[in-house]
Amino acid sequence: MIAIVAAMEVETRACLPALTTPEHRTGRFPAVYADGVAICQTGLGRIAREAAEAFLSEHEPRAVLSVGTAGGLAPDIAHGGIVFCDRVWHSHEPGSVAGNPDLIKAALATAEGEGLTARRGGSVTVDTVAWGPEEKAVLRASGAPDIVEMESFWIGQAAAARSLPYLAIRAVSDDASNRLVEIPGLFDDQGRVDSASLLEFTRQHPEIIPELAAQHERGGRALANLGRFLQAFLPRLHETL
Repeated sequence: MIAIVAAMEVETRACLPALTTPEHRTGRFPAVYADGVAICQTGLGRIAREAAEAFLSEHEPRAVLSVGTAGGLAPDIAHGGIVFCDRVWHSHEPGSVAGNPDLIKAALATAEGEGLTARRGGSVTVDTVAWGPEEKAVLRASGAPDIVEMESFWIGQAAAARSLPYLAIRAVSDDASNRLVEIPGLFDDQGRVDSASLLEFTRQHPEIIPELAAQHERGGRALANLGRFLQAFLPRLHETL
């Protein structure tokens, strides 16, 4: 079995085209099972640590993947590209976790075969969203690598504790120059979009709708590329692991 860990519902949905008959299970951490794959949806941030620990304790996977979107930090990383992380740090925790070299090699070959823009790189996991260029510039100046996200360090630690091959796979939804629209209460504790919060925010701030639309387009492109990659990569993993 291959274990996939994703934070948000939209990230979990991006994985589904790679599965034939997904079985959805509810609970504190929703999960999807099919074709020798188990997907755990954790919610945003540090809760991924608890979710990954519980999920990997329940299963015995052959490999662990942290998948989802990320913000670009390096100036040459554009939205829509995919980064396979050879190392993941945390902005305020010691140590790091490594991506499995064989998984990275297979991922790069898969992306090339699919004509997707992808690269090997490093990620920094943070506890608060890097909303715009200012926060991203601070992370970059402090030595942070290529991308920023909120879960891969914790998932990698859980995999390392069990000596499981691990890889963080992140599609870039906003580059170093992009600013995300900050919407209070947009996501619930299971990583689902709260439609009421979104509608209320746009009602009060209609001027922000074009910016939201552009953000949605960038995110949609990143998730589509992630899904396309996984459709080709997961069968390859089943054959080689």
